Amino acid sequence: MFKKKNDNKSETRTKNENSSKQINDFEFFNSSNSDETIKFLNENWSDNPYRLIATLIHSTSEDMDISLVLIIIEMIRLEYINFKDLAILGIDADELSNLISAVVDNDSHSSLREDLHVRAAIREYDRVIIEIVNDNNLNHDLLSEFRTCLAEFASENSITDLKVAYKYLQATEPERLTPFKLT
Repeated sequence: MFKKKNDNKSETRTKNENSSKQINDFEFFNSSNSDETIKFLNENWSDNPYRLIATLIHSTSEDMDISLVLIIIEMIRLEYINFKDLAILGIDADELSNLISAVVDNDSHSSLREDLHVRAAIREYDRVIIEIVNDNNLNHDLLSEFRTCLAEFASENSITDLKVAYKYLQATEPERLTPFKLT
């Protein structure tokens, strides 16, 4: 599984430096020497299992974002984690459903990556909208209508920053905001 590169400097490292560097000094390969592989995995697992796992994951793909999505989905399938565990990380059931749909709907890594980036942009857009609503004491019940109003105004005025668009809307056409203000 791993093959050590030649490095004479490694002998002078401290144990922590050596163990953290050791993983980086190894290349993954299909080893015929399983004893060496097991020894390597055991040593690095005891030093820092998370670094070892991260290194193994990193070695499987250049597409880390996609790898992480696929690992999350596989961990759920195997029942290693559940929805409550993911909620702690900020991934709710709807978002997980979207991730699974993205994986199922996309046949290539590049289209999956595009889909994930679009979904991330939408989440950020929604986060900013909610932040504006909260900061300005606007009616949450009309969130969808406010989103539409602000998006139209931003588009009409070629403004890409929603916070700037809101301030400009307040200054130039405050009557458009009247339905969204709490009384």
